[in-house]
Amino acid sequence: MIRWVNVADEGDLIAVPKGLSQYFDGVDSDAEVTIGSIAFHDVEAYLRCSEVANILAAYDEGTLEPESIGGRDTNAGR
Repeated sequence: MIRWVNVADEGDLIAVPKGLSQYFDGVDSDAEVTIGSIAFHDVEAYLRCSEVANILAAYDEGTLEPESIGGRDTNAGR
């Protein structure tokens, strides 16, 4: 199963617009995080983020559900 969890840093200007689930079908949830780094757009900064680590761990364990990461289920009612 493919899951699309959109993760965006609230201060990352390149990650605009946030909330991709409003614009694309198939986005399971949106998660807005605070990277808190000058280089917040770097993949390393995202991978060091505890929220992203939790999302990846849930995916690895097969327990990824939108509510488990504070996202919203965008497939409800489809």
